[in-house]
Amino acid sequence: MIAIHLIFFIALAFLFFILATENNKKNSRLFFCLSAIAVGLAIALKWTALVLLPIFLLWIILKTNLKNTLLAKLSFGILFLTIVAFAYLLTFSGEARNHEYLHQTYKMPNSNFIEGVISWHKLAFTTHANTNNNHPCASKWYTWPLIYKPVLLHWQFDSTSKQITSILGIGNPILWWAKSLSILFCLFMFFFKKDKTINFLLGAYFISLLPYAFIKRPMFLYHYLPSLIFSTLILEYTFVSLYKEKKYLRPLLMSFIILVVVAFFYFLPFVNGYPVSIAEYNNRLWFKNWKDYTSTIAKYIEAPPPLN
Repeated sequence: MIAIHLIFFIALAFLFFILATENNKKNSRLFFCLSAIAVGLAIALKWTALVLLPIFLLWIILKTNLKNTLLAKLSFGILFLTIVAFAYLLTFSGEARNHEYLHQTYKMPNSNFIEGVISWHKLAFTTHANTNNNHPCASKWYTWPLIYKPVLLHWQFDSTSKQITSILGIGNPILWWAKSLSILFCLFMFFFKKDKTINFLLGAYFISLLPYAFIKRPMFLYHYLPSLIFSTLILEYTFVSLYKEKKYLRPLLMSFIILVVVAFFYFLPFVNGYPVSIAEYNNRLWFKNWKDYTSTIAKYIEAPPPLN
């Protein structure tokens, strides 16, 4: 899935940007350039990666002490965006047969590079303007932190062995829900404790999630993955802070880690498509809406057995 590559370039751009803004860091200009290139490649995968730009601005405001003049900052910003745009446009210089496919399939005029880029963007905007939300796997953005509707990617029932093979985009529920709780905890602490790191992570999380509140096309759980990066960092920061400051919580925190590991192996058949019995499959669907949803989607693939 394309989301894997998107997350890679977002994380890479974020890492390079942090390295570039560290005080007295050698090769900071190189890291800035690498960060801009990674941003351009991330945007080429999904336009939602544009949220990196305001997130980087938030990082500069909260986490750095840049003493440059306004003109120097403006010049840097223009250079950074220029590299981003160059890396983004470079992805359109693919093989001629790809352009020919788009021309034949979608009747796109692409007699030259600029015309091809403009035509592709018109096609992409038209596609994303589709407001049909009747897709059975679609879910609202505010349900993603709770994994209200996972994405069923594969489903097959073997009538001989009476086993189900499925790949379900569900994540580790224990870990996901812990991240949601840590976000609520940090929001509470925001009003009582001045912590620039937490303020940045919260800001980055909500900035990365905000665009989906305005998108009308069908959306799915995997669209939450960019925001999941920052929710993971929030959980990690909260976990480490509690481990250092509240020693009496250490046994509880270690127990949580064990529970996460156990949950990982428990839900592993949904990740690697390992066949399980009907009862084992049903036991992993903890909630009624999970069962109703997977049963409904499975009907499009193959008639499912009873999941009572």
